[in-house]
Amino acid sequence: MKEIKAKTYLHFDNRMKYENVKNYVENPKKIEKHSFFPLIQYTSSFERYDRDKGKRPVKIKDRTIMYAAHLDGFIYSYYGRKLNTSYNTWVLENDIDECSIAYRDNKAGKCNIDFAAELINQICEYKDCFIMVGDYKNFFETLNHSILKERLKEVLSVNELRKDWYQVYKSVTKYRYIEKDLINKKFGKDGQIKEKLRNKKKERLKTGVKKRIKWSYFQTYPEFREFIRSCGVNLNTSAKGIPQGTAMSAILANVYMIKLDQQIKNLVTSHMGIYRRYSDDFIIVIPRNASNTKETFQKIKESTESLIGESGLTLQTTKTKIYAFQEHRIF
Repeated sequence: MKEIKAKTYLHFDNRMKYENVKNYVENPKKIEKHSFFPLIQYTSSFERYDRDKGKRPVKIKDRTIMYAAHLDGFIYSYYGRKLNTSYNTWVLENDIDECSIAYRDNKAGKCNIDFAAELINQICEYKDCFIMVGDYKNFFETLNHSILKERLKEVLSVNELRKDWYQVYKSVTKYRYIEKDLINKKFGKDGQIKEKLRNKKKERLKTGVKKRIKWSYFQTYPEFREFIRSCGVNLNTSAKGIPQGTAMSAILANVYMIKLDQQIKNLVTSHMGIYRRYSDDFIIVIPRNASNTKETFQKIKESTESLIGESGLTLQTTKTKIYAFQEHRIF
C-alpha cells in the first residue's frame, strides 16, 4: 500500500504524520471504538462552459465539499484503499471493470482523455449510432444508506460488516459537520489563524517555553467542546447521502453503483452497445442497424431510466441528452 500523505490544512485536531498513528489506524479494535470529529463543510464554486449557448458567459456550478480531521482522514484513506482493492476484484469477477472509469486505482497510464478517445473512436467505427448522455441529480446526497450497506457487504464478501467497518460506514452516513463560514466568523480565515500560530510559536521560542503549538483551531480539547456546546453541530438525520470530499466518498459511490452498472451494461451489450460511467455522469452508445431502430433505442432509454429509479437515484432531466451520430455528424 502506498504511503498515505499528511494534509496541511487546519482542522479540529493537530497535524500529524501517518507513521506516528499507523498502529492506531490499522488496528481494527481501535477503529471500532473511534470517535470521529465533525467534518468541515464549504461550498466550492467553479465555472463550467455552456456548450448549448456556444459562447461565454459560463455557468457557475456550486459543489458542497466536506473534509475530515487529520486522524479521521488517515482512517478514511486506509479503509478506502482496502475497499478499492475489494471493489477492483469484484468488478473484474463480474465483468464490469471497464464500465466505471472515475476514481480508479487500477487503470495505470490512462486518464480521462484516454477514456474519452476510446469512446469517440468506437462511435466513429459504428458510423451510425444512437447516444444517450445522462447526469444524476444530487448524486452523493441521494445515495440510499440501506442499499449502500448491502453493496458494501457484497464487495467485502461478508454477511455482516465487521465492527470497525461499521464504525467507518456509520461515520459517513450519519455524519456530523460544521460550516466553514461559522469557523471563519469565530476565528478568522485560515491564513490569519496560521499567522497567529506562527507568531505564538516565535514568542514561545523567545521565552524558552517548550510546549508545542498545535496547528489546529483549538489548543485543547475542552476548547473544542466549548465551541461545539456554544455553536452546535449539524447531523445528517436522513436515510440518504454521504459527504463529498472525504477519502472514502468516491469509492463508496462506486460500490453503491455495482448492481446498476451491471444491469445497464447487460442491457446495452445485448444490443452490441457501450456503457461508461464517470462518477455521476454516464454515456450509452447503441449502433443503429436492422434490429436497433429508433424505437428500440427509445425502449433502451426507458429501461435505463427505470433501472435508475429502482436504485434510488434520479436523472437530471436538463442534462440528459439524446443524440444520433450519422455521416460524421452529431444530431
